[in-house]
Amino acid sequence: MSTILVIEDEPQVQANICEILELADYTTLAAADGMSGVELAKQQAPDLIICDVMMPRLDGYGVITELRQHPETANTPFIFLTARSEQDALRQGMQLGADDYLRKPFSPEDLLEAVSVRLNKHLGLVDRFNQQLEQAKEAAQFLQHYDRDTGLPNYQLLEKHFDLAKIYAQQQTVSLAVLVVELDQLEHISATLGHRMRKLLLESFAQRLMAFSAALPSLEVIAYLGGRQFAMLSRPAMGQAQIAELAGSLLQELRKPFLVAGQEIFVKPTIGISLYPENGEVLDRLLGCAEGAIYKGNKYKGDKPLDVGFYFYTPQHHVRALERLTLESKLHHALENDELQVFYQPQVELASQRLIAAEALIRWYLPERGYISPIELISIAEETGLIIPIGEWVLETACRQACYWQQALAKSLTISVNLSARQFHQPDLTGQVESVLQRTGLAPQGLVLEVTESSILEDTQKALSTLEDLKALGIEVAIDDFGTGYSSLSCLKQFPFDVLKIDQSFIRNIHQNPGNIPITRIIIQLAKELNLDLIAEGIETEQELNFLLSHGCQMGQGYLFGRPVSALEFNQFFLPVK
Repeated sequence: MSTILVIEDEPQVQANICEILELADYTTLAAADGMSGVELAKQQAPDLIICDVMMPRLDGYGVITELRQHPETANTPFIFLTARSEQDALRQGMQLGADDYLRKPFSPEDLLEAVSVRLNKHLGLVDRFNQQLEQAKEAAQFLQHYDRDTGLPNYQLLEKHFDLAKIYAQQQTVSLAVLVVELDQLEHISATLGHRMRKLLLESFAQRLMAFSAALPSLEVIAYLGGRQFAMLSRPAMGQAQIAELAGSLLQELRKPFLVAGQEIFVKPTIGISLYPENGEVLDRLLGCAEGAIYKGNKYKGDKPLDVGFYFYTPQHHVRALERLTLESKLHHALENDELQVFYQPQVELASQRLIAAEALIRWYLPERGYISPIELISIAEETGLIIPIGEWVLETACRQACYWQQALAKSLTISVNLSARQFHQPDLTGQVESVLQRTGLAPQGLVLEVTESSILEDTQKALSTLEDLKALGIEVAIDDFGTGYSSLSCLKQFPFDVLKIDQSFIRNIHQNPGNIPITRIIIQLAKELNLDLIAEGIETEQELNFLLSHGCQMGQGYLFGRPVSALEFNQFFLPVK
């Protein structure tokens, strides 16, 4: 039952009010003045306060002012008793926080109705507040264990499931698999389609994972780790063959197109797999191993990318990961320590084998390892973001060297420089190139910038604008590794290239790969009809050279004419003394 505090300085009035309330089953507290009423209210926290306005020591206005500043009584329903009827007096009380007024004299019915209305209203507010508080607690509890955007369990809940599954695995002496699913294209989707599409794709991806899991009893739990990573925990006692089959089925499902906001999106997820207890005994370690397997699988098989899609962790991955971290650290200091070099490979006119140009290629030498693989170097530079300053350094170094060569030769010698995708999509690439040409003194006609098909297809409208801006400077643009992409012919039609470079995979051992012969013939004929200069890469034998000459290819490069060498060696081997 509700407790009501009555603050009234007239004893008979106070006694009458308390009697009426008690007959209605309310519990009452009484105070004879404002000061004692304030103290009693703070101590007892009543459900409602009835207070006379006119009292000695502290009047009703002082009482409510004091109580509204106290946390325990700030929201307690408050009814004033007064014999005054002036509107100003009533308004003053309401402004101070009173909920109602009772004018003396009042009937028992008036008193009980006012009390009932205020208590019911207050209790309704309290109920709503408690309901909202309970909902907030439930939401907080949900967010402790689930991700807000995907609705999937988070790391904390995954860890709880893992600890339980581990107990069973220990008792039965069986393995437990941790799978990490990585979605590579999220950043690209966010950059090209916007953050909202990225969020919607994540939700769709999570829903498909949940649907896959619901259809397979072999999965214990799926969790979202944040960023572009999801994790899955298999039920114990699955063998590697079963896990591999599971991963393959999952990849097949995830590679189907996603329809997001009316747009069809294809993704290429990668799965890394680690095993308890073989690869570790705590979840953090196993997740790290699975991530390492993804990294290793995506980047290396020797120096060539794999395309299996799922990879088991092996101890060698850890060694390789440590080596990779060491190289990343060293690369941060390579520029300032003058460890990077630009090598130059000659490009010749095939008929006369006359030197006409050189391609600039970056090299990195470490005393303890020798030359680092160019593929590995570029990969690390791309991932760390160092490709931007390194690319700028290569461009300036090559342009400065070409300017020197042009001064040392009676005729001009152009220089070709590769642009990475990240370099190509810089907002002010044209301005940077123009600044380099001005600093080095190289004429724009002496520079050819090489871009790959994949880099321009990331954003075709922006790529077209960038290429047109570069050509406006007087620079020539080459499409590198032509024929290896899916849209090569479309690229030639859509973009203003000057030079087409046939990928070495079509040239090398061409007579042992009859399928490459008609492709190479078509590419040569296509370049002629489009009035593009043509350079064949990877020429290593006289037989390959003769084939190209017989079909009208004008220029080429490869080990037959010279390997990439330092500027000093290039001077010695390829440039006549002026």
